Amino acid sequence: MPSEHFVGLGAALIFNYKYIDTIEEAIFRFVYTWQGSYDYGFTAIAGALIAPLGTLPHALATRHVIRSVITALMPEGTSARLVDLVYEKTRLSRGPAVTVIGGGHGLSVLLRGIKELTSNVTAVVTVADDGGFLRAAA
Repeated sequence: MPSEHFVGLGAALIFNYKYIDTIEEAIFRFVYTWQGSYDYGFTAIAGALIAPLGTLPHALATRHVIRSVITALMPEGTSARLVDLVYEKTRLSRGPAVTVIGGGHGLSVLLRGIKELTSNVTAVVTVADDGGFLRAAA
């Protein structure tokens, strides 16, 4: 039975919902047979005891999901803290919008430097060859 059913069952017992009459009836019969009378406080106690059975697996599952997300965000060998990585991404996304037009060897060097300052970079790269090298070789 999934853990969310235990949480729902516990909450339902505490608030005395009618869709779980069979469980409440079983608790009622047990307590009445045992005590000779019935107090609805037993239903609340049963609900309070059942609720942690679902809450604990939820907490463990949430912890596992958070660790999985952190592992996905932080590449292997990264020693930086997650807070620092998130801060750096936010800082870069708020950087200036830069558009670079050009080509050649210097463009790649320029783009490597710009990406340290902003992640808002657009590069228009010209790809052309006048055949100068081949003409000189002939």
